[in-house]
Amino acid sequence: MTADGGVADYARAIEHEWSELSEGPVVLSPRDWATVLRWFENDVPLQLVSEALHVAAKHRRGIRGLGRLGEEVDAAWEAVRQGRTTREPTAQSSERGGMARDAWRRRAAEGAVLHPALSALLGELLSQLDGGEPARRVDEALDDRLLDVVPPTALAAAREAVDRQIEGFRGRMDDEVLGATIRKGLLDRLRRDLELPHLADDVGP
Repeated sequence: MTADGGVADYARAIEHEWSELSEGPVVLSPRDWATVLRWFENDVPLQLVSEALHVAAKHRRGIRGLGRLGEEVDAAWEAVRQGRTTREPTAQSSERGGMARDAWRRRAAEGAVLHPALSALLGELLSQLDGGEPARRVDEALDDRLLDVVPPTALAAAREAVDRQIEGFRGRMDDEVLGATIRKGLLDRLRRDLELPHLADDVGP
């Protein structure tokens, strides 16, 4: 897992670790933020990033930026993911996958009257999943369309929460990264509030 909180918590953890290794305060640059956001979106665990920071601090004369670590972290995480996907699914993972799918079905049923657009989208995506569409692609499809179908009150509450969370980081991101960070934060918050877990976390890519 990446972090219990959102992208801002993930970034704070990396910034704190980097500061300790540097024996002084570190402030993420806009380029660093872009790297952090990519890691967060790809579900790179904090432990893996921490290990890369420690290796870099030990073998290099300081850590000048996260960009140099990007390829190393991405390669390490891809190796971990490939190892996971080549293993046969266990009974426990299959059970969790069923639980995630059931959570989507409950939300679709509960929202049929109050939130028909969201309910219809979930029904469509669940049909694709049942038809053999990979879980990761179904998750991506939900993320692509979720902001357009959630109730306005839910979206407003999520936006307010995300704005509070990233308030101290706004000046460290360029406009493109800021927009992507806000979007990712909204999706994570809405999925949590609406109890729509990532299917791929349970049943694989």
